[in-house]
Amino acid sequence: MAYGYLLNSHDMLDDRVEDKSGYPGFPSRSSMPDRAAPYAPDPRAVRLAQALLERVPADNIVIFGSRARGDWNQYSDIDLLVVQAPDSAWNCIREQAYTLARSIFGQGMDIDLVYRTHRECHMQIEYSVNGIAAVALREGVAMEPYPAPLNDPDRDPDPELTEYGEMKLRIADANDNYDVLQYALDGGRESDSVAAHAHQALEHALKALLSAQGNPYPYRRKLDELRQAAGINSLSMASDLTQLDQYAGGDAYPIASHPIRDFAAMANAVTDDLILIYARIERLTGQDAWSLQPPGIPNPIQPVYR
Repeated sequence: MAYGYLLNSHDMLDDRVEDKSGYPGFPSRSSMPDRAAPYAPDPRAVRLAQALLERVPADNIVIFGSRARGDWNQYSDIDLLVVQAPDSAWNCIREQAYTLARSIFGQGMDIDLVYRTHRECHMQIEYSVNGIAAVALREGVAMEPYPAPLNDPDRDPDPELTEYGEMKLRIADANDNYDVLQYALDGGRESDSVAAHAHQALEHALKALLSAQGNPYPYRRKLDELRQAAGINSLSMASDLTQLDQYAGGDAYPIASHPIRDFAAMANAVTDDLILIYARIERLTGQDAWSLQPPGIPNPIQPVYR
């Protein structure tokens, strides 16, 4: 058995590894999402990944995200999982990727490179629904066959590589964006980038709730789709999710057609929504989400009203 789609393969392998759902943070295998349809990866991204694997010291490269699913557009970045590359080669791999992108696409492209070891990939395949390596290897396009992990009932999982670990990462990202949002407004800055941090705070918080529930994330970054997937009533949320979705890609996407006028009101609505989402996470897991500090921030994040 192998994971990831190989080129010229259109069939998802239905074999699944052992159900580990009895451990906290381990979702049931029945909740694994199926691949997107229709399946039409970007052929230029495939060429880039093939050429990159030939030039760098890595065991495998997997395209994932919209360029693999086929729902990409001109603003989409290229998501690549690089498997078992030495740390010392990361800068070289990045330089090679950008050089190849300019050659193949005729322009610079945003490329998101994710580095994982075989151990990290195997752990996430076994114990996570939404971990980035698990998603990439289940739904992406692998340049080489990727073997399934050997199930070892005596092996203790690394908590950071389980769905509970994914939830904590998402909470930390939400808190980081919330902190940047409040810091910018404290300094009198009101801009599209500030609104993008508001969007990111809610996106990561909603994904953290989905991880706490053991549910897969929707493919797209639309906040209302995330809200629905998490089972939150639309009337319960204070933010204008459709308006915030205009800022999902930050500066990479077109100018918002319905821009935010009252940034203080926007920030207060985000605070209300984070309180709501974090309360649900705490009921499910016992985790106080406000206490998870992003890297480099000495004190816990606190809700702020303006």
